[in-house]
Amino acid sequence: MLRSEAFMGYLVALALVACGGSDAAKSPATTLADNGGAATITAGSGNAQGGDTGAAPAGAGSSSAGAPQIPPQPVVGKCDNLKSGVVESIRPPFTTAYWPARFGIDQVNLGTIYVGADSFASPVGGLWKSTDCGASWVKIDTGRNSDTLDSGAQVFVIVDPITPDVVYTMSLYGANGIWKSTNGGVDFDKIWPSTNPVANERNSSTDFAAGIVMDPYDHNHLLVSFHGPCGDYNAMIGCLAETKDGGNTWGLIFRDPPNAPFESQVVAYFLDSTTWIATSDSALWRTTDSGTTWTKVADLTAGGHSAGQLYKTAAGVYYMGSFYGLIRSPDGINWSLINNTGSATFGVAGTGKTLYVSGSNNLFTSPEDDGMTWTQGMSPRDDGQGGQILYDNAHKLLYFCFGDSDGGGFYRLKVDE
Repeated sequence: MLRSEAFMGYLVALALVACGGSDAAKSPATTLADNGGAATITAGSGNAQGGDTGAAPAGAGSSSAGAPQIPPQPVVGKCDNLKSGVVESIRPPFTTAYWPARFGIDQVNLGTIYVGADSFASPVGGLWKSTDCGASWVKIDTGRNSDTLDSGAQVFVIVDPITPDVVYTMSLYGANGIWKSTNGGVDFDKIWPSTNPVANERNSSTDFAAGIVMDPYDHNHLLVSFHGPCGDYNAMIGCLAETKDGGNTWGLIFRDPPNAPFESQVVAYFLDSTTWIATSDSALWRTTDSGTTWTKVADLTAGGHSAGQLYKTAAGVYYMGSFYGLIRSPDGINWSLINNTGSATFGVAGTGKTLYVSGSNNLFTSPEDDGMTWTQGMSPRDDGQGGQILYDNAHKLLYFCFGDSDGGGFYRLKVDE
């Protein structure tokens, strides 16, 4: 598969910024992605899902051991000279991403962001960190396994919203696999492929991980998707890998007969800990029992290279980005394509007042209580495809990517909503 094809659809990151102040007393299911009452979920094939479903009552969050997940008190970092209504390029120096690499936001240290680079297209690859909303950058992965990690592209970045020193990323087309840091991105260790021989035996794409998503109710509960088939390669069957302990142990999830199996490159999104949406090349599937049984909920193409972000409004309406336009669900069960939302509509996020979508060559907006009528907005580019979007409510900043063959770009926009 061509590298240019492989990067299409890798448009998700884990973190969305929380509000500061008294919000720290909320459960993580509320706090981790509180945007004026809205919540964001991201996903992907290269799909790091993240943020929060916004569905849990206070106190509902729990770790895999059952203890409450109470995030630390957020600290709002200093970000000077922000310009309202101006799109600013904040791509780290000497870096490019053939397709816009993922970025992640530290939800505890607000203003701290991470972005991955592509060593194949950049003079300097690796993982980069900013503590001032993207005004300045340092290459952060300078310790253990940095050279190995830098051999590929970091096409997603997840910052743990409870323990922000934990960062997940990957090295696509280099060392491959899933990598984890426990000291803020300095040192990394490979946590996938699994040491479980049974899991590896059933997955012919053992090392070709494409993305990782985090349960918004349990930060140790992760799903991994693959950029190839599982089991017999010729059968083109897809699967997901699951861990409930932050990557120490793993199992595989298939949609086995009597249901037809997933196609390869199936992508997962958490709606809650046991209810997930899986997107494949021909359908959307829903499970309410952690992947034991699945029901087809729509004949829509949103898997593999077509998968984008997933966003949930305060009213409980879901929006999913895809290569063919924006997909909407009022309840997480019934899904339909919104007409006239363009192509390569991958990124979707909101402020609680306004929805933002990154499609081909432009940003599009809609009132969050509407979502059916879209207006073309400003864009820093006249070409390229839409990438990931995340919103920092503390600084009123929208971060977003566009990508094409010249390396794409990474931007911020102060929206003052």
